Amino acid sequence: MEVYLTPYPKILGGNNGGDVIKYSTSQVYSENQLLVNISSRSPRLTARGLPSGRTLYLRIYASSSKGRSKSIRVNGYTLRMADKHPGKQ
Repeated sequence: MEVYLTPYPKILGGNNGGDVIKYSTSQVYSENQLLVNISSRSPRLTARGLPSGRTLYLRIYASSSKGRSKSIRVNGYTLRMADKHPGKQ
């Protein structure tokens, strides 16, 4: 699963006063259980090894020296194994 966070000001809710964003963080949950916690210095976050065929949600936020933005929730899901390889049963 890859998530591209652009533009940053949308996540921060507007202009953050000129401070440079240091990290993007995404927490991936399934059934209210934290599966993966990812931080990156770029707006691209990649989660590997997620279980197939699951409904997920992500909590995403940005942080800088001034603090942390409010998190946003993004709903998603992973494909079942058969969906990943059409024609193979």
